[in-house]
Amino acid sequence: MNRQKQLDRFKNMRDEWIDFSDIPDIEDDLYWNHNPLFKPVIQQVTTKLEKD
Repeated sequence: MNRQKQLDRFKNMRDEWIDFSDIPDIEDDLYWNHNPLFKPVIQQVTTKLEKD
């Protein structure tokens, strides 16, 4: 199947036709913990603007 046919097929696909049963549920607290070793880098940025 060529690329254009694939794109047309996906474009016409309805949401109800997609099977999500093999995707595990994600719990927010399980995967989104803060890394205690990460320290964000903060850098000041300055700019000048003309009135015109």
